[in-house]
Amino acid sequence: MCYSVSAYCPNGKEMVNDVCQDCSRGYYRSQSDGLFAMCLMCPLDKITPSTGATSISQCIIGMLRIG
Repeated sequence: MCYSVSAYCPNGKEMVNDVCQDCSRGYYRSQSDGLFAMCLMCPLDKITPSTGATSISQCIIGMLRIG
């Protein structure tokens, strides 16, 4: 499989329908995850304060589980 060098997104973004979009809240992505990687989910019970997180260290806000 071949990839164009221009087909990867910067930190905190992933390719969706040929457009770079911010990682959603609760997800992050850095270049160390790979040039063509998708955003990764934060550990359980953690979420990012906003979209576009670039590191797992931004997964800091605890989530309350109901049930």
